[in-house]
Amino acid sequence: MNSRNIFSTILLVIGGLEILVAFIIGIAWGQPESNYGAHNWSITLWWWIGGFISGMVFIGFSEVIHLLQKIYDKIPAGNAGNQSNTHTFSATNKVESMTTNSIEHSQVEEVEVDEKEKALVSAKQFNGLTIKIGEQKFSGYFLISELQIEIYKKAFAEPPKLMKTVSLQDINGVSKNGEYLIVEVNENETISHFSFKTHTVFDYQKIADLLTMKSK
Repeated sequence: MNSRNIFSTILLVIGGLEILVAFIIGIAWGQPESNYGAHNWSITLWWWIGGFISGMVFIGFSEVIHLLQKIYDKIPAGNAGNQSNTHTFSATNKVESMTTNSIEHSQVEEVEVDEKEKALVSAKQFNGLTIKIGEQKFSGYFLISELQIEIYKKAFAEPPKLMKTVSLQDINGVSKNGEYLIVEVNENETISHFSFKTHTVFDYQKIADLLTMKSK
């Protein structure tokens, strides 16, 4: 289950308030001018119907944005594959530019590139996450391969942004704190953390197993 987009939430609230305010105004304006007069239901109904239609328009737009956000969250990230191709292309150019005196070294480079490419192809993606890195908190997803985890930020109508890449060998372990799973990272003898929560309960154990696979 994905969290509702902020614009969708605003439109939903406006729509609900429109209906509520129209209901109250309709009753107030339909009151008789004297204690002996009858309630003017035509004015009341005019406000109720107009407010309901206006409010439902806002609620409808809210649901459209919410559905688009859900569809967007389910689309696999294409830029991860593009990034992999860019790295492979760059590495291939390096190999081709080497002299014949370093053939043995270039063969080693090719093997390393092939291993990274295979790892990226078999990477698993976990969507619908709320992620914290330091003081930053954002919606995004993980792309976890056999070698590393890539943390992406996703915003509506914007391309995914790579926020952090961590080698699985640098992960010390994971721990639970309320709804969040905290990951401890040891990079160059410096301890840091990032954490996340997900509405898909079963993903907690899957992600934890993948992150600690290299450290076992």
